[in-house]
Amino acid sequence: MKYILIILIFFSYNKLLSQGTKVGIKTATPRETLDVAGSMYTKKLYLRKPAQPQVSGGAYLAGNENSANIGTYNANSSLFYYLPITFTNVPKTGLEDYDTKISISEYVLVLHNYSITNKTGNTSVVLDNTSSNTRQGSPEFLVYRDYNTKTWHIKGRFTKSIFVDLSTPSNTSFNINMYLMAYRSIITKQDITDKTVNINSTDGSNRQYSIPLPSGF
Repeated sequence: MKYILIILIFFSYNKLLSQGTKVGIKTATPRETLDVAGSMYTKKLYLRKPAQPQVSGGAYLAGNENSANIGTYNANSSLFYYLPITFTNVPKTGLEDYDTKISISEYVLVLHNYSITNKTGNTSVVLDNTSSNTRQGSPEFLVYRDYNTKTWHIKGRFTKSIFVDLSTPSNTSFNINMYLMAYRSIITKQDITDKTVNINSTDGSNRQYSIPLPSGF
């Protein structure tokens, strides 16, 4: 019986080789190198050669634990994007509301940093309170979801303060440089409830007031 099994395996292997470069499981007409017409279980799946971790493959494969969908992206279509954006001719009151047209269902947009310059790129920009005192307004440099447009919006301003160009006080136009990252939703976890951390009027150095992390962290 053992010899019969070996012979059957040998002929099956030769038959697979004779089919050319495409192998089908539960299909007589494979469309790719390996075409599985059904479910597949594996403990390990390599998307590129394990010995070459520094070499990017020709495609990416990503799944979302909150969904059964699997997305594939070629090397020219990354899972996340670095988006440095410069807004020019911004009025001295700042950027009130800018629609990026980036879908909130397909991407997560994150603001990493920002800077303000005059229209020539000089950083000699300060804030001036519009009232008689010298108090500075609260910064509002953020990205947020707009559920009416279903896109990400941007703000870039200081409340109750205006930009002032020290090098040219008469200048009323400024540049705002923002450094953003856009992540495809397929690699991000579903939204969690906003967290509140009470540091009890301390300076935050007391480590017992830790941020409550979601499960899995």
